[in-house]
Amino acid sequence: MSDAHPSDRFAVLVWAALLAALLGSLALGAFVPTTMVVVWVFAVAVLKAGLVLYQYMHLKHEPRWVRLVVFGSLAVVAALLAGTIDDIVVAPGRL
Repeated sequence: MSDAHPSDRFAVLVWAALLAALLGSLALGAFVPTTMVVVWVFAVAVLKAGLVLYQYMHLKHEPRWVRLVVFGSLAVVAALLAGTIDDIVVAPGRL
């Protein structure tokens, strides 16, 4: 693999980071029984979405304004998730 293109190495690093984030999210959900885990899992999901957009949907090759629109939309989705997180993790009987 010494003749691999630098972008191929970066793609493998992004893949490894996505795999590590997945395993981390699964471990958090399985071993840490708190409502704060949901916040962390959603935060990791937003970061993973950004990595996928940048690397595998080739946003790194697009003009700056396209990246701003796409990542701005991702930020809006993250804000919507943050605003509804209390509804997602509401304790039974707390209605």
